[in-house]
Amino acid sequence: MLGILPWNATHMVQLARTIASSTSSSSSRSLTWHAQFMDLVASLNPMAAHLRPLGLFPVKSHRHDDGKSLKSVEDTLFYPLDVVDVPFADELNILHPGYIHALAPKTTRFLHMLGIKQLTTHDMLQFHLLPLVGTSKTTEDDHAKALAFCMHVHIERPLSTPLLQLVRQSVRVVTASGDLTPLSTPHLSLEPPEFAFSALTVVAATSVVPSSSAFSFLQAVGLPVFMSLHRPDGVVPGLPFVLTSIVTNQDIAGATALMQYLDRNWTAQHSATYGSVVTTLQTSPWLPTSTTLLNPTTPAIALKRPTESYLDVPAGLKPYFPSAAVLNREFASVLQIHIGLGVPEYLHLLQLDAVSADTVVACLLELKAHASGHPDVLQSIQAALSAAPILPVNNQRVRLHHTIWKPSTSCPDLVALRPAFPKTLKSFFVQLGVPVKPTVAVALAALESSNIADPRPYLQFVAEQPLDSFPAQLEPIAFLTTTNGAKVSFGSQPLLAEEEPSWWSHMSHTDKLVVISHPENAPFAGFWQFGTSLVQDVQGNPDKWNDLLHEAMMEESPHGSLVSGPIIQAFLCFLLDTWTTPNIVRISHLPTQGGVFEPFESVYATTSSQLRHPRALELPRRYHDILAKLWGLAILPVTTSQPPIQAFLDSVQCWSAENLRVSFTVQSPPSSDDWTSSGVIIEAKPAVLDAFKLYINTPVEFPDVLSTVVSLLWSPLVAPHVARSLQPPPHRHQNPDPIPLKRQLFPLDLPLAKRPRQDFALRPPHSDSGDRMFQFRPNSLTDEAKFAIGRVGEAHVYDLLRTEYPPESVEWINEVEETGRPYDICIHHQSGGTEFIEVKSTSTYDKRVFEMSVQELECATQKGSQYSIYRAFAIRPHGALPDSRVIRLRNPITLLRHKKLALSVLMTDEVM
Repeated sequence: MLGILPWNATHMVQLARTIASSTSSSSSRSLTWHAQFMDLVASLNPMAAHLRPLGLFPVKSHRHDDGKSLKSVEDTLFYPLDVVDVPFADELNILHPGYIHALAPKTTRFLHMLGIKQLTTHDMLQFHLLPLVGTSKTTEDDHAKALAFCMHVHIERPLSTPLLQLVRQSVRVVTASGDLTPLSTPHLSLEPPEFAFSALTVVAATSVVPSSSAFSFLQAVGLPVFMSLHRPDGVVPGLPFVLTSIVTNQDIAGATALMQYLDRNWTAQHSATYGSVVTTLQTSPWLPTSTTLLNPTTPAIALKRPTESYLDVPAGLKPYFPSAAVLNREFASVLQIHIGLGVPEYLHLLQLDAVSADTVVACLLELKAHASGHPDVLQSIQAALSAAPILPVNNQRVRLHHTIWKPSTSCPDLVALRPAFPKTLKSFFVQLGVPVKPTVAVALAALESSNIADPRPYLQFVAEQPLDSFPAQLEPIAFLTTTNGAKVSFGSQPLLAEEEPSWWSHMSHTDKLVVISHPENAPFAGFWQFGTSLVQDVQGNPDKWNDLLHEAMMEESPHGSLVSGPIIQAFLCFLLDTWTTPNIVRISHLPTQGGVFEPFESVYATTSSQLRHPRALELPRRYHDILAKLWGLAILPVTTSQPPIQAFLDSVQCWSAENLRVSFTVQSPPSSDDWTSSGVIIEAKPAVLDAFKLYINTPVEFPDVLSTVVSLLWSPLVAPHVARSLQPPPHRHQNPDPIPLKRQLFPLDLPLAKRPRQDFALRPPHSDSGDRMFQFRPNSLTDEAKFAIGRVGEAHVYDLLRTEYPPESVEWINEVEETGRPYDICIHHQSGGTEFIEVKSTSTYDKRVFEMSVQELECATQKGSQYSIYRAFAIRPHGALPDSRVIRLRNPITLLRHKKLALSVLMTDEVM
């Protein structure tokens, strides 16, 4: 009735045209209003052709203040199936997300009827957004929006590989240097957030620093992570460029960042799979190391190869070894960084110039720690220090065998290590073979070197030590002074003698004679036992010396005149004293009283020095007996008279006389045709028998009288009387059987100089003459008493030593029971040495003689100065007397050589 027509589609189309043409009021209408309007239009279902040209559909726009613009279906609108905020929606004509969200479900079907295409997000990326970005977008903001949208879509539903490849080709990113670079750029990589490469200008120019949310998406796109340690192919992207940049520019900051990054993230799995990376890191000089060698206050940083750097360097030695600040032991191990210092490094440090004394001590202390419990390491150190002059001592470098711990006058050229080094190193040097005191080996090594100014102190020291043989190292050294003043070596085999014989310089021989008593030779007395004495050479080479004697005789008397008779006589006497075996040689000629050398068969020995004959032997009287008894020289016949023994015993009378003299005439033998003279001989005699009268010279010397009578009137009838006279007094020790007077008093094979003189002196019981030391003393002690005295003596010396040394260092070996060892007490010194003591006890105050076993002598020889004998006097079975004294005999073998002790040998009944 009012003329109001019903609402229909025509009305709606007309209204839509009005709205589309009214651009001024479109900004005031909200997305919800547009959605409700479209819902109304869709409910009336107008013809689509009428709505296509109308701008009724809001799309998202960044150019309008309200963030939207109205477009028609003819603009090719897209309806996204996923309600997302798509960048560049106005250019892509994508309906606004807020508008789509407000539409009713029926309306979305109506929009499809109108020709608005429905798109998935992936299709939108592949066919619209990415082509748009790749062709027309050049700003950082545009590509950042596109990348963010791609990342968002990828998070909702992962993109396919072709789509990811399209993203890589279309989207650009901003690198660390500020350039907008396509993701497909070669060597483009992601910089991890935990690794800052601000100093690596060359490498950082191709790296991307994305946000943490975009980091994983870019990895999915295929962009490698810079310095990634998680790739299965065992490749670290960018590492070669990083190392090249660091080495070329000597980039300390970049090297430090790289080291810290790898140190934090490296694992054992990387060591197993990243073989090529490990090789690259090992061979490149990229590792920052610190050293204070150049500037002690400011550590210098230098780039080194990992194999040239060290970890865990002692504080005192850090200036000399580049140290890396690597904490990861696995990383340090795979790079072959030296963990700590080894023996080669310490030995190398000792060879450096201008090394301080404190550094040397610290180095040696570390070597001591390395060698502790490792004999092979100790041996290698010893070999190195001995092979070359490495050890620095007092501004010089020496070999180990040229050193000694304490200074010694015996070896002045040996370098003393004390006080240059502290006592804490003493045990280490002792283990290396450095002696605390001089040893034979050290002295010999010093003598072998060429830097010894005077070898005599070393030679004297070696001579004083117990030796089994002459050291071969000493044989070429000329240190012995001969009789002509020349120096000869021991290896030239000179002859040794106490004194120079008077005939030596007159003989034509090539031997060198060394007088051992000469002041320059006396210090080397310990070597004489290994040499050849003149006596030994004469005994061992009798033919040589006999030929020399023969030549001398023939040279001196070519015409029968004796020119140097006394010299040759002295030579002959020496030979006769030395040759102990009869007929060892055949003596061709002998000197005679006629002044010529006669053949041996033509010369006579005499029984008296008063007998004169031209062919009588012209030698001292005792050599007449030697030649007659041992060599078969004929005795000059002499006629004499002797009364019958019975007549003498029946009618003998004794007369005493002062200055008794006897005169007698020597008669020529019948066959002698060269007798020169006959004369009266006057000779002093202690006793003379003439016409049954015994004349005795006063004062009476009973032994001389007895000897004279026995020699003149020997008979078995006299033997018992003589034997009784020779018997000792009752208080003296008596032999079981009297020695018959006809028994030889000495063996004939002894040299004459070594035969004891005959002494028939019989002293009365009250006589106190003689050496009391060798007087016989009866021993009435029982075996039990002797054993008790020995135990008490050991305990007495043990108590004395415990007061002198720390009690715990003194050990009584036989305290519990007799052990049978060649020593009784040991002193264990703090220096590590041990002193061995044998106690010899006596109940007397002055008995100097004591027994020693073979084992004790061998132990004394082996231990040397470590072996001592303590002689304890006035020791009784119940204890030591108050005035008991103890004498120490240190190194008895040396005392024997210096003749401060003497040995005696007792023949037992088994050898008699």
